[in-house]
Amino acid sequence: MFIKRFKREIKRASIKLIGSKDSIYSSSMGVAIGLFCSVAVPFLQFALAIIIAYFLKASKTLAVIFTFFSNPYTTPFLYVSACLLGASILRVDITIVEIKSSFKDIYSSFSFEAISHIGWKLFISYMVGGPIIGAALGLAGYFLSAKFIIVHQRNRIEKRKKRVSKNHI
Repeated sequence: MFIKRFKREIKRASIKLIGSKDSIYSSSMGVAIGLFCSVAVPFLQFALAIIIAYFLKASKTLAVIFTFFSNPYTTPFLYVSACLLGASILRVDITIVEIKSSFKDIYSSFSFEAISHIGWKLFISYMVGGPIIGAALGLAGYFLSAKFIIVHQRNRIEKRKKRVSKNHI
């Protein structure tokens, strides 16, 4: 179930990326912004992605689509990693068990009260680690998507040349 859905979402995002009439910069930056926002700022991903994409003249559509990288399947891994990274940078003592139990409470009963019980050290750790992981994902997403678009455009040009040369013979 998960694998099929994941493949379907990847295919949908790829089609959107390939079919975009935006420049390579705009499309790749949209991907990077979406990946960054998906991890860096919880609960405000869409709004932040659109605002940043607007100011950087990036594809707002791709920015929003790629915020879905943070989903119920990837969130536990991403958030735990971000909290551990932030805690190690801040030299705060947080265990994986603490992080998992805090996020489990949020998932089981999503409310502002559940969020407020996370605690400051966990929140600050996430706010330090999240942007770092988001920046790494965004950077990788930018270069991978740019390469993907360039290769696709070259292939499309080659196919067009072959078609034209066949018709002229």
